[in-house]
Amino acid sequence: GGWYLHYPYACARGTLGYCMDSLQQRRADAAAAVVRGPADASDGPAAREDINPWEVQDVFRAVLQLLAYLHAQELCTNNLTPYTVLLDDSLKPSVFVTGAPSLSPKGPEAPKEGVGASTRRYFAPELHVAASAECPQSTGTTAGDMFAFGCTLYAVHFGETDFHRLCQSTRPWTAMGRGSLFKSTQISQSMPDLLHKLICKDPGERLTANEALVHAYFSQSYVKVLENRDNRLLMDSRMKVSQFNAYLEQLTRDRPEVPLTVKRQSLVNDVAEAFASLPSEMFPCRLNVSFVDESAIDFGGVANEMFGEFFRQLFTASDPPFFETSGGRARAGEEGLEGTFLPCAANDHLFLYEMTGRILLKCLIDRRPVHVRLAPIVFRYLLSEPGAPSAAMPCNVWDWLSDMEEFDAVIARSMRQLLLMPDCSHCGLVRRCGEPVTVANRAQYVEEEIRWRLVDSCRSQLEAMRQGFQSFAALHDSSFSAFTCTELMVCLCGEDSIDGDVLADCLEFRMWDQTDSTPHFLCTLVRAMPPGDLRKFLRLCTSLTTIPLGGLPRKITVFKSARFYSHTCFSQLEIPDYESLEVLRSALYTALASLEVCGEMQEDVDVQAVPG
Repeated sequence: GGWYLHYPYACARGTLGYCMDSLQQRRADAAAAVVRGPADASDGPAAREDINPWEVQDVFRAVLQLLAYLHAQELCTNNLTPYTVLLDDSLKPSVFVTGAPSLSPKGPEAPKEGVGASTRRYFAPELHVAASAECPQSTGTTAGDMFAFGCTLYAVHFGETDFHRLCQSTRPWTAMGRGSLFKSTQISQSMPDLLHKLICKDPGERLTANEALVHAYFSQSYVKVLENRDNRLLMDSRMKVSQFNAYLEQLTRDRPEVPLTVKRQSLVNDVAEAFASLPSEMFPCRLNVSFVDESAIDFGGVANEMFGEFFRQLFTASDPPFFETSGGRARAGEEGLEGTFLPCAANDHLFLYEMTGRILLKCLIDRRPVHVRLAPIVFRYLLSEPGAPSAAMPCNVWDWLSDMEEFDAVIARSMRQLLLMPDCSHCGLVRRCGEPVTVANRAQYVEEEIRWRLVDSCRSQLEAMRQGFQSFAALHDSSFSAFTCTELMVCLCGEDSIDGDVLADCLEFRMWDQTDSTPHFLCTLVRAMPPGDLRKFLRLCTSLTTIPLGGLPRKITVFKSARFYSHTCFSQLEIPDYESLEVLRSALYTALASLEVCGEMQEDVDVQAVPG
């Protein structure tokens, strides 16, 4: 007998889905499976396209979590093979656990004919020794589980082999076996080291489940996967961003804190000077931010406030402006600042542009979205390689036109009309090289003019921003080549729009009586707010001004209280029970107005916001 373990609970045995050895049949009938064309003999068997390597990596990570849970309870699976790990449709694994390993020719219970004989090879060498010595109780061990895990990892990627012979070698990644799922270029280069530390003869040298979980294969291997163009085409942007965030979480885990103290009155200069002195290897460390003459403990909200205020002051600076729209300096609109921005070509303060790039990088590493309305060409330039053509930059005149429309729709419209004219010789236009514009060269003229306005006129400023943004070489070299302009914008800026209904659904009310009307009043107000006020309300409750891709990390908890008070680090809002919608509206907008003017809640308006 036995039972299936579905982390972190045990469940009765039943039809749970596919065996791991049948991964290629997921989402498709075997007869309709899509198979690549003839494979190069030097590259192993043909790769099946109905399963992605990063999905398999997630499955094995989940199986390791199952093992870590079992081993912490001083239990073993005793029976880990590709045939005893079952997957449901969402690829959540379940492991069939027996009381003791079976070394009989039939092996443990097998889902299909002929499997029993092959499962013997997954048992660790020490179990075979115990069985040959007629040990009365040949029980499994945690080290035996890890040997079987390594063999299962090998078998799914390269096919089954004689693992006992393999464990005698110094590097157990020899050749592609039968039934391999992937091309060799799709497999992480850190896998051989992991296999070598799992499929080894000495049980004491094998990694534990917890040690394997922090191995480079599970924390970084997806980066190598993304560097393969075929895989990038298969992975949609949302999956890519999710995987990138998981990598950043590993990168920033267990890092020391870096204290940072700034003044609101000189915030831009203070933050820039601090980042100038911050070594690039410290970028994954958590900042512990404090404002001079303000009492708060930073659990994340104070840092959010600092970054948000930095960009607000930077984009509204006027003497001289650092960023400008097609109409000049920043203009206030319904959502705050109108238009999209480029660096101001007349501002030669390159140090601050470089620090802006470093601060954007830090926001990206911290997974801290900021509402910066930079033109798409800026994000393209941040991703591009210095002095070399880059896939991130526009590749034809129509791509340049699309970027121009984001910055200046009027100019883009006139350029588009020029491209569609049957004859443009009467326009009297001249290229920068002095050549008259004709039908034959008008596409080059349009591309040159747009390139000059978006890039060449402010190239020094863009180059400084890129130098700062690419200052953390470990992240730039391994990850940025896999990203598009849109994906970087999503990571840095969060959701493009903000919706009252969505934000109202993020409110969670606690300690309220059923007869209280304030919860209904607040939801009504939030649903009716224009986008600009919604961003202020979001800032009041969380210190964020934009919603991260996929939604807020936690709901905004609204407590019944005798005061109007917010704790942005914990996304908490305390408000009294108001007698009417209008009284609540007055109190709420007083709070938002105070936040907008002063940057923090003032005690003299009877409302406060505490970042910590």
